[in-house]
Amino acid sequence: AAAVVSGDTTAVVTPKILPKAAEKIKAQGGKIRLNLGSGNLSVEGYLSVDARELSNVDVVADISKLPYEQGSVDEIFSAHLIEHFTRQRMEKELLPYWKSLLKTGGVFRVIFPDLEAMLQAYEAGEMDFNLLATLIMGGQDYQLDYHYAVYSPQLVVAMLQNAGFHDIQIVEQGRKNGGFRKAEIVAIK
Repeated sequence: AAAVVSGDTTAVVTPKILPKAAEKIKAQGGKIRLNLGSGNLSVEGYLSVDARELSNVDVVADISKLPYEQGSVDEIFSAHLIEHFTRQRMEKELLPYWKSLLKTGGVFRVIFPDLEAMLQAYEAGEMDFNLLATLIMGGQDYQLDYHYAVYSPQLVVAMLQNAGFHDIQIVEQGRKNGGFRKAEIVAIK
């Protein structure tokens, strides 16, 4: 069993791959493409991975103890996940761990709140303080919905470089998504 740590609380999650995951992998030509911290949102072509056994989830697991061998995963996608962990944990534990799961040439794709763009929007009067504060700190409406770090595209690029990724590309920065701004980066193992 793996522990999910959020603030001062710890919940134990027993990793399990649900039967529907095998069907998705077969439909993807045998490729293992993970959408980490998927919550209720599924992404076409990816296995939904979350610590909570929600209706759309294919793999129930702590994202630091995934039920996959090193070098067995084709792609890892994470949208609005990295901000839910401390920067130190991302740099020292999670990014190196996720990289170890990827095959050589495997893809890591990350989408996260772009703090620089949000601050610019706030200063331009395009975003009020309450929205900015919520976007920085998380919705805080359930145990795992707290933000512990903020990022800029340049900071995430540096973190990926330090973790040993290469061919790092900022796909988009400052993209509007509802009231907030986000960035997307792709890197190769």
